[in-house]
Amino acid sequence: MKFFGLFASFTILIAIANFAHADGKKNLDAALLADSEGNLHLALEQADKAIKSQTLSVQNLSLAYYIRGAAYRDSGRYSLAVKDFSKAIELTPEPAFAYHARGRAWHAQGKLKLALLDFEKAIKLRPNAYMFFWSRSVVFEEQGDLKHAVKDMQNYLRADLASEDEDRGWKRLTELEARLANPARQRKRHSAMGPLPDPPPYPSSYH
Repeated sequence: MKFFGLFASFTILIAIANFAHADGKKNLDAALLADSEGNLHLALEQADKAIKSQTLSVQNLSLAYYIRGAAYRDSGRYSLAVKDFSKAIELTPEPAFAYHARGRAWHAQGKLKLALLDFEKAIKLRPNAYMFFWSRSVVFEEQGDLKHAVKDMQNYLRADLASEDEDRGWKRLTELEARLANPARQRKRHSAMGPLPDPPPYPSSYH
């Protein structure tokens, strides 16, 4: 009887653990949906619950930090965003998108050197992710380095872009080239177009 009592207790513990795991994943799925709909408050709330469930796989935990970090950043809570993106970088084996996201948080605070470092890491890891070149070109422009800003926009335009993105890219490149050709216009300034938004928070590195 004692054995069966222990077995029953063990079975109950497994059931509780499985329920908690499912609940954490449910919160993560809700956070993903809220993020895709632009509901920052709900995305943050659900990602926070998923993290605190302590039941997620390492990759899903990385994703939860990524989503919560994006919600913090987009609501102006940049220090918390940087902490969450740093945790996402630590947990995932392919952190290119998290580096880009953290770079945007640094940029929003005017910390251009840190933003540049993160965008460079993202590009090194994912050189085919065209949006990273745009984001780095913004930092180069704001640092007054128009030569490298132009080069990054040229790399951006080598991608297979949607017509709207291509038009925006050519417009930006043309404006940068005009400024580069005119020394009087090469002073540092805030870019008229900031870094590109993050891709959806479920790239191939987050499955």
